[in-house]
Amino acid sequence: MTELATRFEPDWVSPPGDTIAELLEERGWTQEELAQRIDYSSKHVSQLINGKVPLTDDAAVRLNSVLGVSVSFWLTREAQYRERLARQEAKARFAAWQDWLERIPVRQLMDLRKIDKCRIDARSKPAIVEQCLAFFGVASPEGWAARYGGLQMHFRRSREEQSDLGAISAWLRMGEQPRNASDLVTTRKSSKRRSMKCAR
Repeated sequence: MTELATRFEPDWVSPPGDTIAELLEERGWTQEELAQRIDYSSKHVSQLINGKVPLTDDAAVRLNSVLGVSVSFWLTREAQYRERLARQEAKARFAAWQDWLERIPVRQLMDLRKIDKCRIDARSKPAIVEQCLAFFGVASPEGWAARYGGLQMHFRRSREEQSDLGAISAWLRMGEQPRNASDLVTTRKSSKRRSMKCAR
């Protein structure tokens, strides 16, 4: 069984303010002194250091002038912080949506290589939720229900398994997705072989 490749994702995030605080400590400056130098209020500098307000282009330019660290460094640091913060918030949402997986044919999607094959346990379920949402092209289980929830009434059902909305939606989604290049090559080769057999 293949395991999901685990990428390092710390459970903490460090705002650009941590770097500002380190630079102040190196110089022996207080937050009030920095506030005077960059012409911001002490309250704003405190919020900046604690990650309560975003580090703007203007703040990056001022910090460059006062601390000598490039504007691009500050803007990159801010973007990385916001991205990690967003990833943490998303991870918490994915964990809260684990029950949704009971409605989805997760093992079959793994077998079909639509999502990564892994053990289905409490630790991996948030990542599986994320992959299933990406497979269906929706941002939440509510989005999935809105997109596929009304489909059951469109199908005549004679067997219980034909009323499985998760399976129906997965089947329809696979039909919606464009084939990748390797699928097309395989399809062309097999159709060419069939036509050669017919010619004989």
